Amino acid sequence: MSATTPPAPAPASRSWAVRAWTLQLIGYVCAFGASIAVAVIALVNRRIPHPDAAISTLYQWSQWLMWPVAAVTLVLAWRWLRLSPSELGWRDPRPVRWGWPGAIAAAFAAQWIAKVTTGVLPGWHGVSATGDTPVSVWQEVEWSLRMGVIEETMLLALPLAIMHRLRTPWWAQILVLAALRTPFHLYQGSAEIAECLVWMALLYYVYTRVKLVWPLVIAHILGDLAITVLPAAPRFLLTIVLAIVGIVVLVSWWRARTPGYDAASTSTARA
Repeated sequence: MSATTPPAPAPASRSWAVRAWTLQLIGYVCAFGASIAVAVIALVNRRIPHPDAAISTLYQWSQWLMWPVAAVTLVLAWRWLRLSPSELGWRDPRPVRWGWPGAIAAAFAAQWIAKVTTGVLPGWHGVSATGDTPVSVWQEVEWSLRMGVIEETMLLALPLAIMHRLRTPWWAQILVLAALRTPFHLYQGSAEIAECLVWMALLYYVYTRVKLVWPLVIAHILGDLAITVLPAAPRFLLTIVLAIVGIVVLVSWWRARTPGYDAASTSTARA
């Protein structure tokens, strides 16, 4: 990874904060509004709804429209909010032990640990997350790519860039990340609240070590492909290998006291 360390951004004004959070929330609702509605219905009825063909087609189009919505949101964050590509986690990563492969494994382990945590916490039994509509492999692959790219760029890197400018405390950043990620996962039950909190806390740690979103995107895609596409044996092998390597990476970073982006930027700003 590159050893380039970006300078600390100037403190943001109140008007900038209003514009930033307005963009974030509008982009969020436009991209994930339909998914949130379905998740809430599933939460209430304890099963995924199965509407008629017209509504299903409309829902699918809303999912595909996530791509242009995310693109417009991120371009506006870059050009209108003046968040640099480095602030948005697109380039200029921090040098860390294990590099890209370690960051991918650590991010994968974060999601895996969160799912294991969800499995041992009480939830609503009988909630069905599977539907009756046949889904092709192509649809599963596109869904995995879409969720990996859009969730990590729009719901992790972008809000963290905003909150870093606003000097938001780390614990509040994690709560905001969990609040953005939880609603459209609620179809899986109450344990999703705990999963998203654990997942976002660990993902926050990974991201602020490397300050690059792409390894996290790859980890998310691999995790979703393992669930949706891979047969049982390759899924088990991929999960075990990446989870074990990721835990080793996380422990090594923790033991080495690998500094995070916020800590480094704050010290730079005070220098």
